[in-house]
Amino acid sequence: MAKYIDVKKIPYYLVGSDDTNTKAEGRRVAFKNEIDKMPAADVQEVKRGAWVHDEFDMLCCSECKEELAFEAITTYCPYCGAKMEGKDGESGNGQIQ
Repeated sequence: MAKYIDVKKIPYYLVGSDDTNTKAEGRRVAFKNEIDKMPAADVQEVKRGAWVHDEFDMLCCSECKEELAFEAITTYCPYCGAKMEGKDGESGNGQIQ
């Protein structure tokens, strides 16, 4: 499985000794240039939620607050797409506890 990272969080420096500052700076610039040339993946952050009970004891999504309009509990919210992580009234595998 591919691993996606935020390249803005990569430190663009290499630690070197004081007498090799020029070499270390050259490596840092080369490292940054190589990362900047890498193609970006088209990814979207996963919304995470849970089926929770509202004030009427109906199951609803913790993210969009939409009530579940049918009996089949799913592992994602059909309204906002949030992945259900299994809190409150849901075990995480689509089964009510």
